[in-house]
Amino acid sequence: MRRGVVGMLVSLMSVAIIAGSPRPSQAIDSCSVNGGFYLSGYAVGDTEVLGLFNFVPNGTCTGGTFTGNVTIRQDGSPAASLSPSGTYVVNNDTTMTITDGSIPITLSGIVSQVSGVTAYSIHAIGDVGGAINVGLTMTRSALSATGPAGPAGPAGPAGPAGATGPAGPAGSAGAKGDKGDKGDTGAAGATGATGPAGANAASILTGGSDPDAVGGLTDGGAGTPYYMGPGRAGGTQPTIATVEVPLPASTVQALRVKLENAPGAGQTRKFTVMKNGTASTTQTCTISGSATACGPTSASESFTTGDRLAVEHSASSGAATSQGGWSVVVTVP
Repeated sequence: MRRGVVGMLVSLMSVAIIAGSPRPSQAIDSCSVNGGFYLSGYAVGDTEVLGLFNFVPNGTCTGGTFTGNVTIRQDGSPAASLSPSGTYVVNNDTTMTITDGSIPITLSGIVSQVSGVTAYSIHAIGDVGGAINVGLTMTRSALSATGPAGPAGPAGPAGPAGATGPAGPAGSAGAKGDKGDKGDTGAAGATGATGPAGANAASILTGGSDPDAVGGLTDGGAGTPYYMGPGRAGGTQPTIATVEVPLPASTVQALRVKLENAPGAGQTRKFTVMKNGTASTTQTCTISGSATACGPTSASESFTTGDRLAVEHSASSGAATSQGGWSVVVTVP
């Protein structure tokens, strides 16, 4: 039986190319997520999840409600259908929570592919019925951005008919002339100007603790670091060489981290992007006390072709046990 199905799904979602990422000046809130979103993903136990959620923000953009239709298919078992409904909230740091208290369903995610203040993609993890761990990608429906057709306007009054003029006499047909010689080929036109360069390609790279591993984020104790690579199936490891991956020439920025449980009073968890085994001075953030998230970082770290990336994690000795995930934006020129 495969372990860490949800973790492997989240790692696959991380390589999706996005149109752009939200800038600090954009007002991201619950009105950024509205209308229909197709969803697909997997749950623990080789279970496929498909369906559609429809989001309706409230009048103040501080939250909203959703309804949906979900089909769950597991190898060897009949498909099951759910009709969830509940509430959602989008925070200005692009994190999002989706809750249905009756089934119950609890999902936590990150809003991406933001154009202006409208979100087009959501990556989320959580559980259904308090026991089924799932990982989902939600993509805005192509029809949700089109409003209903307005009513047809009234027909204008018909204008008066003009007077019919007299028919002129038909002229006689002229003789058919001889076919002329083919003209010379014209000179080639000038080459057009070169178009502007296309925009850089940006993608979100994600990783974190193995959701199937007991203890969640692990470290060496009292500040001794462990390391994570992209994806979540491998969790945290004591040796960086087992998890780091090479990148193409690119820039890495906007480190974000989300914990399931806060470290606790007087306790901390620190996360740092590593390049070729050396800690970045720009891509680092710390979660302390009752907080459960940090980032995004504002500066960027340049990588040349073949430079290796990993994320270092360390915690104070009394930090509460927690699952956790991280993401960075990788831009390739």
